[in-house]
Amino acid sequence: MKYYSFSFVRNPYDRAVSDYKWQKNVRKQNYNFRTYLKNAYKICNQYESSKKINYENCHYVPQTWYLFNEENRSVVDFIGKYENLQADLERVISKLKINSKLLKNENRGKIMPYFFYYWDIRNYFLVKKIYKDDLKNFNYSFFKSNVLRILIKRILSKLKK
Repeated sequence: MKYYSFSFVRNPYDRAVSDYKWQKNVRKQNYNFRTYLKNAYKICNQYESSKKINYENCHYVPQTWYLFNEENRSVVDFIGKYENLQADLERVISKLKINSKLLKNENRGKIMPYFFYYWDIRNYFLVKKIYKDDLKNFNYSFFKSNVLRILIKRILSKLKK
């Protein structure tokens, strides 16, 4: 029996901010974004050689670790993107020939000006360093992130005034 496997990934620049906010709000961690990224870098370096991920730190590690093998080949049939969730999910549903339902976004956070987290350029470079494989394997960049879209939208709205 052949199974169809799929997964969804998220732009690392958006994912880092989202996880940082989750760590602060749910796990009640009291540190700034830079410290969060330094922790992520340290944890990823610790796990780099063993590729053993524990539940407590699984949010920090690159998504590539879950979805690519040692030969850097995808271990799933389809990788969708969070940014295209509905369309990519419809593609999976169509492939599997099952009834489609629209997704409800029930746990939507406030739209946050993520770009503030990247005013410190060191944060940008640290995310780029930690998640270099995700950026390459999933064709992401800072310029394809919601961070930049929100920044541009705000700048344009200011210019129109």
